[in-house]
Amino acid sequence: MEDSVRFLLNKNGKVVVSKLLDWGMIYFLLLMVFIQVYDWIGSGAWSSNNIANPYFQYYQNYGIKIICLTAFILNCLLITQIYYHIKNISLKRTNALINTILFISTFLIWFELWYGSTFYYGEVRDKQGLPFGVNNFGIIGSILFLTYWISRINFRTENKNKIIINSIFVVTIIVLHILLINYLEGSWQLWQS
Repeated sequence: MEDSVRFLLNKNGKVVVSKLLDWGMIYFLLLMVFIQVYDWIGSGAWSSNNIANPYFQYYQNYGIKIICLTAFILNCLLITQIYYHIKNISLKRTNALINTILFISTFLIWFELWYGSTFYYGEVRDKQGLPFGVNNFGIIGSILFLTYWISRINFRTENKNKIIINSIFVVTIIVLHILLINYLEGSWQLWQS
């Protein structure tokens, strides 16, 4: 355990993982933006001539369009803010803005999960693709956003303890997501997807 903790610290005893997490989050968000742009201009579900796509009716719903557009804008904002944070380009409220965007993005995932499981979208089951087929890979994105937010908290403890505390929070987030989705599978009948 001591060796793995030492690996995560630099020569001054400061945690190095934060930069790795920053770049990891940027790459994840770039993937999400790429997928969203592909869906809009490629042969994805947004394409008006692609009615054979099973998600066509789903993505033609105005509520889903607003959710996806909002997720796209938030992803682009988050990429720029995290990049500013990495390069130490200081804006007055960069950290507060990053945390706010993370919470809104997490809420948006769960809102689309609820919205997508509540209404009927044509011949394909209304729950098709849920819980992972929503913006930012659904529950995976929610776990990543909350884990990234936890990693940004500045606990007033030694760096070794910070890694242990963050690890406990991450495991807790994953377990809570598993419990929540298992609960919602019954009430939202997600097992029918």
